[in-house]
Amino acid sequence: MKERARGILPVKLHHGKIPAVEIEYQKVKNVMNSSTQHLHIGTFFRFFLTKTLAVCLSGAVLAMVTFMCDAQTNIEMVFHSFTNSPDGVEPVSSLALGPNNALYGTTLSGGNTSTSSGTLFTINVDGSGYKVLHNFSSSESKGDSLTSPPYQLFTVTYGSDGTLYGTTFGGTNGNGSVFRVNPDGSSYSVIHSFGTSDAAPGSLIQGRDGKLYGTSQSAIFTLATSGSNYTVLHLFTNSPDGDAVFGKPMQAADGTIYGTTYFGGTNGSGTIYKLNPDGSGYAVLYSFGAAPDGANPYSGLAQGADGAIYGTTIRGGLNGQGTVFKINPDGSGYIILHNFNLADGVGPLGGVIAGLGNVIYGVTSGQGLYTGGTLFSLSLDGSAYDVLYNFGSSGISDASQPYGGLVQGPASAGTLALYGTTVYGGTSHVGAIYSLLVNPPLSIAPISAASNGNQSVVFWPAWALNYVLQTTTNPASGTWTTVSNAIPVTGVQITNTSPAAFFRLIRP
Repeated sequence: MKERARGILPVKLHHGKIPAVEIEYQKVKNVMNSSTQHLHIGTFFRFFLTKTLAVCLSGAVLAMVTFMCDAQTNIEMVFHSFTNSPDGVEPVSSLALGPNNALYGTTLSGGNTSTSSGTLFTINVDGSGYKVLHNFSSSESKGDSLTSPPYQLFTVTYGSDGTLYGTTFGGTNGNGSVFRVNPDGSSYSVIHSFGTSDAAPGSLIQGRDGKLYGTSQSAIFTLATSGSNYTVLHLFTNSPDGDAVFGKPMQAADGTIYGTTYFGGTNGSGTIYKLNPDGSGYAVLYSFGAAPDGANPYSGLAQGADGAIYGTTIRGGLNGQGTVFKINPDGSGYIILHNFNLADGVGPLGGVIAGLGNVIYGVTSGQGLYTGGTLFSLSLDGSAYDVLYNFGSSGISDASQPYGGLVQGPASAGTLALYGTTVYGGTSHVGAIYSLLVNPPLSIAPISAASNGNQSVVFWPAWALNYVLQTTTNPASGTWTTVSNAIPVTGVQITNTSPAAFFRLIRP
């Protein structure tokens, strides 16, 4: 796992929101419930950073302090563990980020015990506020399971009109449908039901013209957000144009729509295609071949900062475990950037997203250090592949096996938050929602602080909720005492009476 260079660094800190990550914070007031549990601290003290995070205070003056801190790794946090009922099970798809800093997603099954046909849910980017917005009925969704791959990935789309759009297995004809629903779960309605020739829809995108674009396993289609003007733009014929589409389309900067097919093409191993929003100009840019070429692209594509198109295959490559590839929008310059192996992850079902600068991010659904998959970054020229997180590192309750891709949340000054789902893991081992803070700040900046005499109260961000507070008078001794009852908290009240003490936040 990539880490910052180890070392002790002086850092200046001011209280207020973390400059690098603008998210809604959770506050826990008056955590300590007796005077014996107050932290006794001298006029000047510091939190000593070990492993990951630190909070610094200085007597009654909390505006700015100087302290020493160690290097950090990326921070993963399980926001929600699914339980089947009432919240759903097996969230196979990527999440959608709304302008209100809320995430939206679906589960493949579970939810209401009378139907167990899946749920539409929301959760805030700080991990709070999980809510089921809609329980799919048996007529809206078939309540599929993970027993028979391949799996259709039903990512919802947050429309420019403030409405959520998505697809299901069900519908009037039992061949799939497009639905719309308000972000609070109200006014759910089916706006299109598919027939037999264009059955089994996948995920949608909203084009720059306001229309919805999507793919089924055999077609590319478009329709208005009202459900009107449904049009099939292209029907796949297997060869030479490809067949079986599981990833969502992508609209490039020039307005052209790009995508992949899982099968078909001249070699039967899938294709990369493009077409215009009106359906004209369909062309196969590349047909995947035999190893060492990649084979069977499962997800959609992403356009990097350099204008090139990036994607993944789940098979083929030098090790037979899939690849990350790059191709120019005109079909030239195809190149394999990375060949997956058991150590760095296999089965990149969720594809990649464009990150900050010259980097893309993605996930693998299996292997890695703990066999639960990996979250990785890759430079646009393929020279630097880094595993940022190995899923399953904290045991069975950790998120494990991400099938859906990533969504990027708040980002600033090189620090960004990535969000996703896994089909296994969590406390019930039936799926989880996770976040990963990439290149986190070197310290936890207090988000609010107040002093009254020798009493100080300080809160730190909710993404540090998985850490417990410990103290020692001699950091070199290695002996630390937990002072927050071993319960993860985001706030503490402090009495400044002890001559000197060191504190740390550490993952239990």
